[in-house]
Amino acid sequence: MGTARQGQATARRTIGVLSPVVGGFYFGALIAGIARAARAAGHRVVAVQTFPAGLDRERYPDEPALHTPVALGAVDGLVVVGSAVRHDRLASIREWGIPFVLVSEDPVVGGDEPVLAPDNLGGVRSAVEHLLQHGHREIGFVGHLGQRDMRERHAAYRATLLAHGIEPADAWLYEASDNHEQGGADAAARLVAAGTPTSAVVVATDRNAVGLQQALRASGFLLPRDQAVVGFDHTDSGARVVPRLSTVDPNYERVGELAVAALLARLRGEDSDELCPPSRLVLRESCGCTETRAQGTGPAGDVEDARERLRALAGSAFAGPAAGSTLRRIGAEAREAWWRAVLDPIEQAAQRGSATQVSAMARLADLTVALQPHPEALEQVVVAVRDLERAVVAVPPGRSRAELVARAGTDVLQALAQGCTRALLVRSGRLERTIVDQYEVDMDLLRGTGTSPRALSWLPRSMRGPACLALWLDSDRGAGDPELEVVGVHDPTGGWRVSSACAAPPASSRLSP
Repeated sequence: MGTARQGQATARRTIGVLSPVVGGFYFGALIAGIARAARAAGHRVVAVQTFPAGLDRERYPDEPALHTPVALGAVDGLVVVGSAVRHDRLASIREWGIPFVLVSEDPVVGGDEPVLAPDNLGGVRSAVEHLLQHGHREIGFVGHLGQRDMRERHAAYRATLLAHGIEPADAWLYEASDNHEQGGADAAARLVAAGTPTSAVVVATDRNAVGLQQALRASGFLLPRDQAVVGFDHTDSGARVVPRLSTVDPNYERVGELAVAALLARLRGEDSDELCPPSRLVLRESCGCTETRAQGTGPAGDVEDARERLRALAGSAFAGPAAGSTLRRIGAEAREAWWRAVLDPIEQAAQRGSATQVSAMARLADLTVALQPHPEALEQVVVAVRDLERAVVAVPPGRSRAELVARAGTDVLQALAQGCTRALLVRSGRLERTIVDQYEVDMDLLRGTGTSPRALSWLPRSMRGPACLALWLDSDRGAGDPELEVVGVHDPTGGWRVSSACAAPPASSRLSP
């Protein structure tokens, strides 16, 4: 079976994703990266949530559900995220000849499947070393150590301190009860009860860090004076707290893209080239950086230095090309296009005296929207663009064209501001549409009148694609494969219809017996 799959590696593939949940900034970002990379390569993705739909996502268990029937015969390979599937089930999948790769999960005994993960080591090391540069020595760690990534981050924290001649004390570890705000608040209570033995902490997740900061401020702490904080995740919530959260950007979407590349390589019988994208430290105020230092300002360097600072922002200030955008490039190509669109008008004004073109500025605004800027992106690029202006007018022939360069820089910043603002409005519009859709669904289901819920007439009005509702048949029908019955169909095209036939996955395609 494995040989046949490898021989068809160039055909259009169906990539299955098994994930504990399929939403949120972490799982959602991974799956978005998977979908983007698969679509760019001409493949399709089917994502399956292996934990119960009604589960409290804030406290989902470390162990997956015991029985998750999934028709694995419909996929050509799998990306398995975290604790989505028990290892004995993964061993069975291997025996069936279905190739898979793992994301943030321990290797399965007896196999050589690639394991992809964010750059936990490099990210935490940069965070610890940055706090050391601020003069901190008693640096603590906050995190829930029940998951692989969090254990790796704790190990990286310890290793970095030891490498700098500092033995981390047991009292510097504040264990969180979960990866979310409440876990951070619990850790804050432990920190206060211990008499604050640390002057700074590295926190395993941004949500832990937000809860920690809120709890410490409620206890009368002045941050970052009384406790400097660096998180890990680069979530939007960190940009909304006071002080704003310095954090590690692990580039989760890129992890998802690399997972697709690793799986396709495995289908071809090849090894994976890259399993861990580099992380970046995003500096704001919670670590002790002033606002200008957090933005990376300082003495203007030469033009090449200014270019490279701008190029670095192209990689760190944006989430990546939005799904469904008109931007056809992905990953590095899209960021390079944005970088050139910022750089070229300013350099051409300095070198040739050229004025900016309206069409070029409109394109820059569109590129900025499509790349999904982070909340702090605009203030960071303002500083970088002004640095570039100073650099290009510091040498001939830019000196004689300083006014033209300044005008070009202003035009570029206006386009960037339009793009960042429009991106915020797009996200707000999507949230509003989601709330409206959820309200419509809730009201239609609560009314309890009209057609049966199986008719799917309660689906959001904005839903254009087909959908179906299938129910598991009663388990008392006897031993054998579980069976699904399609009981409702929503299809605006009219090409689907409900059949009384039952869909039974073949034995070799079931995830659990």
